[in-house]
Amino acid sequence: MKRILHYTILICLLVWNIGTGYGQITKSVGTRITDNTAEKELRTNAILDLESTSKGFFLPRMTTVQRDALVQDNNKDNGLSIYNIDNDCVEYWSARVNKWMSLCGSLPPATIEIEAGSCDNISFGGGFTMVGDKPQLQQGTALTPDTQFIALRVKVDQIGTYDISALTDNGYFFSGEGQFQAIGTYQIVLKGMGTPVNGYNNGGSDTLKFMINGKESTVCTNTQILVIPADLKFKITSSTHQAQGKYYVGVGAKTANNNKIVVDIQVFNGGTATIKASNPTVGLAFKGTKELESNTTTQMVLEPVSGENIPSENTQTSYPLTFEVNTLDPAETIDSKQASVVIEQTKIQAQYAEATFGLEPYYQDGVLTENHSIELPLKVLGSGKTNLFLKGAGGIEFKAEEVMLKMPEEEDELQYVVFKGVSGALPETTGIELTLSGDAARFSVENGNKMQLPISKKPVEYTMDCSTIKTNRQAMPYNKPIGESYTISLTVDVVVPEEYEINTSTPIDGIVFSTTRGGVKQVFTQTGRQEVTLYAVDGAKIPTNKGEYTVDLVANDASENRCSQVKLKVGYSEINILMIIGGGSSSSKNAQINENLFFTAKNSDGKYRFGEGGVFAETGEVKLKLVNVLDSNYPTIRTQLVTEITEGKYNFISISGRSASYAIDRPLADALYNYVINEVGVFWFQTLYYHANGTKNIDYVDHMKRQIPFMLNRPGGGIQFEGYELVKRFNSDRDLKFYNRGSDRAYNMIVVDPTDKWTKPRNGYNYVANGSGGYLDIHWYLSRDLTNFGSIDARNTDFRPLVADRGTEFGDEKGLVFVHRTHENLFWAPVVGDWDEGMLTIDSSIDANGTPFTRDKAKQHNGVLVDTNTNNGAFMANIYTAIMEYLANK
Repeated sequence: MKRILHYTILICLLVWNIGTGYGQITKSVGTRITDNTAEKELRTNAILDLESTSKGFFLPRMTTVQRDALVQDNNKDNGLSIYNIDNDCVEYWSARVNKWMSLCGSLPPATIEIEAGSCDNISFGGGFTMVGDKPQLQQGTALTPDTQFIALRVKVDQIGTYDISALTDNGYFFSGEGQFQAIGTYQIVLKGMGTPVNGYNNGGSDTLKFMINGKESTVCTNTQILVIPADLKFKITSSTHQAQGKYYVGVGAKTANNNKIVVDIQVFNGGTATIKASNPTVGLAFKGTKELESNTTTQMVLEPVSGENIPSENTQTSYPLTFEVNTLDPAETIDSKQASVVIEQTKIQAQYAEATFGLEPYYQDGVLTENHSIELPLKVLGSGKTNLFLKGAGGIEFKAEEVMLKMPEEEDELQYVVFKGVSGALPETTGIELTLSGDAARFSVENGNKMQLPISKKPVEYTMDCSTIKTNRQAMPYNKPIGESYTISLTVDVVVPEEYEINTSTPIDGIVFSTTRGGVKQVFTQTGRQEVTLYAVDGAKIPTNKGEYTVDLVANDASENRCSQVKLKVGYSEINILMIIGGGSSSSKNAQINENLFFTAKNSDGKYRFGEGGVFAETGEVKLKLVNVLDSNYPTIRTQLVTEITEGKYNFISISGRSASYAIDRPLADALYNYVINEVGVFWFQTLYYHANGTKNIDYVDHMKRQIPFMLNRPGGGIQFEGYELVKRFNSDRDLKFYNRGSDRAYNMIVVDPTDKWTKPRNGYNYVANGSGGYLDIHWYLSRDLTNFGSIDARNTDFRPLVADRGTEFGDEKGLVFVHRTHENLFWAPVVGDWDEGMLTIDSSIDANGTPFTRDKAKQHNGVLVDTNTNNGAFMANIYTAIMEYLANK
């Protein structure tokens, strides 16, 4: 230890003398230790200056015993500091008072116990009737805290706070609290509280349980208090006592759900009455306590007892509950009456269409094993425990053992149950019917018990020898049809002969190579090693871009073969799209974000809009990652997105949906800001539209930060404001003005410049005229007949409108869809609202495949059929196509 200290001091002296080392800045009057490389003057009055944003100062940690083992020098140790791990406090030695002092706001719990041998000296004061050496209380008579108490002696070994109670199970107790400033032996007083519920004949008593600072004492465990019974007498008069409300296995009964039992009684002699109805087998108990007046009739309500309120079974239709009362003659009081409770049967709805069939394939003539599984979503209508079965012809059986079906917390919540294969041979058919059943005594499937198990033919099986890949020439022909002049071949080892297909993983300059010829897949007719050849699928294609790129050869069948790092001629780069969405529901409909359909779905003619053979733009493969901020894992995913965006993984980022912009934290906002200003790719940012009844003039960002919309679902990670701050950052840290005009029918939001590179018509998506010399509207409301229109004033801002309100107030400078004037890879559209999300809406702007309409169709609004007459579909088709073309050629 001395050697380590010696080396440490030597190193410190060296750093002190050098004075220029990274992380430590020194001068003659002190030392500064920092994790910042920028030099900074030492604070004037500091001998040691610690600066860090990622690390703390670690005090010596020790227990109280270790602390007290230190030898204090009253002169030298004044101010010596430690962190006491026993009481979670920073402490220092005070020479003035000659003891350790704590920096905590209050003293820690004291070390305390009842003094040994003092049990016989525990005294009861203030109005207790003593019978022999025992105090006596009366059932139903409340204790008086100011006059009735217990006095006992305790021994304090360490100063601190105390909380001591003497507890009973009979409705009353004694307690006291405070603090001890010195060790020693003290007498303390515990005040009495509560009312004895039960009385006892023949000298029956309650035994006190002493609790000291939350722990049960093992001293004085036989201190007793007598309780004589009151002259309480009543009779249960009601004949039936059916527990009200519904009861489910595993679900706690509670008064809020109207779970209770009502009992009619006739009172002869009043007092504090307690009635309990219970059945330990099913795990239910109800209890009620009430002060009764003599010679009256009344009702008592028995409520579920905490800890005894969760039904454990439902094998019987009805369960009896036995009454207990606190009268001297329970049999006369109860008069043979019983209560009962009905536990709902186990009932499910099976979501057969959403079943998944595990990783182990189901092949014709195969044998079912435990590796075969079926995951079946169930909507639980009545909870309970059961074995579940799926059975079919030929002895086919799947089983889910001892499934506890739980009542859902949310109405649409599903429980996913996994069935494992038990036995059976799969037939030589394309599918077989399975019957769902359960072996619980009371079990039913509400929506039918039949489902289909799909069975497939065993697929081709082979392996590709990637070392044998070769081409018939070094490069594809340039600027002429590819034809069959360029081929790719390799050797494969066939295990199961069958139809196969091997393709290049991505188009090479618009050209795909495949073993399939003329639309006909090839077939292996025998096992063993053999050579296969890939040809250009479309021989009329003309390679026009020089260069060598890496592609994969991929088996487009069940063999899951792949050869990577194959060097071939390619065209455009891949386009990776990130869509961050946050939808939710509104009062009128379930609003969805549908832009992803536009990028990934096929047109009605079966062609993709982008990629090889795309009808909008020739790009590389478009890959889309969809992230929902309402997912419970979103805070974790958000951290991953920051890394991926910073590394330039995405060419195009879109953020849309009412929750999305409120789920952007500072790291993600910084990553998006740098993504734009460094021109890594294109950022399409859709934020909330401001909607109000009447004319409004607001600071847009400030309002969206202060007035979070009522319909906004809580996004993962909590409400953030950095998304809206990002709008200001792109506008030189200035807010923007949003104008809302109530009942203004002159609204006419149209494309500013039909020749603009971002909005000019492409692929037949021309803007439709409105018959008045202008174009149909472009707006997220999708209807000119609505009032309360609003738009952003873009004058003197960093944003250029692409669609603008043709009203005379601001001309082309007032709009809703913008491109940044400096960074044209940034698009901003405050068009997300509490009706349709974003600019593309199924049946209004696009169809269910994401195909835009050249003229938007009619739609329902508040139950009324209206003619939308907007150019939303054409506008978005043109601008998104322009963005994809820009990225493809970037």
